[in-house]
Amino acid sequence: RDDSIVNTLRVFLFFLFLYCPFSSAELTKAYEIALDRAVYSDALNALKNGDKRKFSRLRQELVDKEYPLVIYLDYRKISGSLSRLNLEQAKEKFEHFENTPIQKRFWRNYLDWLGRAKRWNNFLAFYELMPEGSLTETLRCYHARALRGTGKFEIAWLKTKELWVHGGSRPTQCDPVFKLWFKSSAFNDSAVKGRVLAAFRAGNRGLMNYAARLGSQDLGDWTTMVKRVYSKPQRIDRYDLAVGDPFSSELITVALAKLAKTDPRDTLAVWKKFVLIFKFTSAQTDVVEEAIARSLIRSAPQARKEWLLKAIASPDRDTLKEEFLRVLISEKRWKEILSITENPSASHLEKPLWIYWRGRAEHAIGAKENAKETFRKLAKTRHYYGFLAADRLGQSYDFNDQKIEYNEAAFNRLKTNNTFRRLEELRFHKEVDLARQEWRRLLSNLSTSEAAQLLLFAMEQRWGNWPILAAKKDHGENRLHNALNIRFPIEYLDLFAKHAQRRNLSTIELLSIARRESAFNPSAGSSAGARGLMQLMPSTAKLVAKQARIKFRNSYLVNPDKNVELGSIYYKNVLKKYKGNRIFALAAYNAGPSAVKRWRRKSNRKLDAAAWVEVIPYKETRDYVQAVLAYRSVYAYKLGQPVALMSDLELKGKY
Repeated sequence: RDDSIVNTLRVFLFFLFLYCPFSSAELTKAYEIALDRAVYSDALNALKNGDKRKFSRLRQELVDKEYPLVIYLDYRKISGSLSRLNLEQAKEKFEHFENTPIQKRFWRNYLDWLGRAKRWNNFLAFYELMPEGSLTETLRCYHARALRGTGKFEIAWLKTKELWVHGGSRPTQCDPVFKLWFKSSAFNDSAVKGRVLAAFRAGNRGLMNYAARLGSQDLGDWTTMVKRVYSKPQRIDRYDLAVGDPFSSELITVALAKLAKTDPRDTLAVWKKFVLIFKFTSAQTDVVEEAIARSLIRSAPQARKEWLLKAIASPDRDTLKEEFLRVLISEKRWKEILSITENPSASHLEKPLWIYWRGRAEHAIGAKENAKETFRKLAKTRHYYGFLAADRLGQSYDFNDQKIEYNEAAFNRLKTNNTFRRLEELRFHKEVDLARQEWRRLLSNLSTSEAAQLLLFAMEQRWGNWPILAAKKDHGENRLHNALNIRFPIEYLDLFAKHAQRRNLSTIELLSIARRESAFNPSAGSSAGARGLMQLMPSTAKLVAKQARIKFRNSYLVNPDKNVELGSIYYKNVLKKYKGNRIFALAAYNAGPSAVKRWRRKSNRKLDAAAWVEVIPYKETRDYVQAVLAYRSVYAYKLGQPVALMSDLELKGKY
């Protein structure tokens, strides 16, 4: 037959049998797997080329061999002919795809086709097969249109209003039902007010103006007032707002949230007046109070301290508590740090951040024995703060290493799992998105021992950063989080060692940067555009290449050797700029030298190393510096090198 891929493979495997040292059983199994994969690829090509007879023959061959991706062939075949399916056939296919990621994908695709075809009765019937939360925004539009198209006007207009009252643009598929709604009696000034205020909250002035034009003449004075308040929110208390009107409460909320960014003290004064007159939901109260508190913390934390402490005491405002703590650290207000860490029932105080800085505060006021006891609790953990605490006590780090070993029984159970078999084949065929969905489904349904074997297998197969990221999560009572052989694999060691030697850098430093940046995924990309193992921005990589007289190509960003070469040069440059201080160098690698210059100017050499890292304004950069320093200690431990979170130069420096 003319199955070129299969025939070529058979010739290749014939010679492999002749000269390969493996046993005949191993070779037979390898041959069968390779042949099945080749048949699958041929089937995909047949489907692509419209050769139905060949596709059917190859599919049946795979069915007979129980190849796990037959169901994906079925999905691809049906995806090209959705218009030929009647409702009952679609439901049968939906059931056929059960327990696979493609079930939801098929459900959405068929709904999308029904929506485009305006088959509203079928749309509603098929829609019922999955929870509403599975809908995309476009499908929500079709859903509202289907309800209206089948005469379910009341619920249709309710769903339409939910779609329209939004602070941003809406899918064009919503436009037909919006136009019908505008002409109906269900559309009123209440909806217009809702969208005007949603746009206000989102800072979308253009949308505010558009929505305001849709209101009745009676709404003119109200929309004019809202526009003026948007321009000058400090004048919100000058207007005669209707007490008891929920839109008045919402206008006050969005206006004060905006005003708080520039004038938190006046905002607080106005807020205290309004809460005596108007009723606010808990969500509205949170918006205003959190905006005031955040602005006070950043600009004048001592100005309204009593109110601020009360406001941030709420259990769901831990981020604000941490921001306030960092202000106290930057000002060395040790007694105040102690006072806000004394509540034994507060769960946030169990976090390493709070424990460490309580210990520092105890030590600073002379309660050194208390400080030691605090640090002892923390030093038992494998964490940036745990390592800092151990340094304070002068003791070795506790790495809590619980290495995962190969378990034949658990792995054999895993190999029979249908999801695992699909996952393995999807990875081979480079269907990464579908494989990732199967991966997540599989992990959520495995026992701890089976999950451990999956991560070991994935690591051995070099499945990118999947096992590293998955091991961060807990599975049952055993913590894969502590499996350092999976969480901190030693990848590309020769590569990092080569470029470290060329630039007189630490190998484990480059290793640790890559572990944080990409978790050793050479094709990793960020939303900002950074690429590769060491997450280089294209502009940065080009500049570094030019300075080093290296001819640059965009493909270098995802080439492990070139990416590490350029990344190591850049890191060497920032390290040299800061005279070997890795804290400044890592901060600059992540946020840029300009940001580090601002932060150093603000701290004015008044802080120690740990305090300076703690008060870095960018959470991403703060977490980054802490992580790379901690990872460096882990890799030093794994490679049998001296372990230290910070060097003497860094510890003794002024920041």
